[in-house]
Amino acid sequence: MWEKVKFLASNMWSFLRPLIRQFLTAVGPVLAAAATAAVEAAAQKAISSTEKREGAYAEIVLALEKQGLELGKDFTARMVNAAIEAAVAGLAD
Repeated sequence: MWEKVKFLASNMWSFLRPLIRQFLTAVGPVLAAAATAAVEAAAQKAISSTEKREGAYAEIVLALEKQGLELGKDFTARMVNAAIEAAVAGLAD
């Protein structure tokens, strides 16, 4: 509990708040699921990190578009990139 209060009172909350707000939209859970799947699939491939990131990005955008969401309207490139970073960090845990 104390750690949560400390976080909310810290500068990190101010820094991460805009990103967190984006993921609390309706597209957030869909984006998180697509990013997790894409990053896990990319991690299994014997290709460069750049190729993994580009492949994951394309796969995420395609998955969201298949669900009727539009890049630039329903979600942004920044959200996709942040979701990739979060999914990669989740692999390390």
